[in-house]
Amino acid sequence: MTTKINVENNVANVNVKIEEGKNGTKVIIEPMVAQVELSELKPGDKFKIGEFAFVKLGSRDFLGDVCILDEFIDDGKSFEFGDNNDWKESKIREYLNNDFYKKLKKIVGKDNIKEFELDLMARDGLKNYGKCTDKVALLTERMYQDNREFLSKTGEWWWLATPFSTPSNGYTRYVCIVCGDGALYGSGCGDVYAVRPFCIFALNLLVSKVDE
Repeated sequence: MTTKINVENNVANVNVKIEEGKNGTKVIIEPMVAQVELSELKPGDKFKIGEFAFVKLGSRDFLGDVCILDEFIDDGKSFEFGDNNDWKESKIREYLNNDFYKKLKKIVGKDNIKEFELDLMARDGLKNYGKCTDKVALLTERMYQDNREFLSKTGEWWWLATPFSTPSNGYTRYVCIVCGDGALYGSGCGDVYAVRPFCIFALNLLVSKVDE
């Protein structure tokens, strides 16, 4: 005999889901997380959108807010930077602005992800690599320094977009990285480290703030 059960949610701020499984029907009751506009959060605040958790780093310009993933893509999988230390030719850049961007776009909508210009000045000040335009990228060394207070140590080593120097100075492969304790270092572009991308979201994007 099958008993039909009607589940009615009459409580505010609670989400009720019903899942049918091989062991029967499961009723899941979860608190709803209030959503706020991204512009209401302070630098250092954490928030979620879909499956992703981010940290707000602060306003880059009037178009949106710079936000970095609060975790590493693909569960901390390590990636090679590329065949040389020019971010414009990086394998990571290709992945982030294609596969990763498409996944993010499905969650927030393409109009909420703002295109930006990234300065590829090398650590020693050489500007041979110029600038490039991206929708998703790695932090530069300067951006990391400017936001260090909001970026706690992770225990992982991860890539930045800044080259140590450029081919005009005999450097084609050395790239800046963040060590597990948060200090800055450098490594060859063929080595493998974690990837923690950032993007610029629209100021009015609705997000779920994470209270710690």
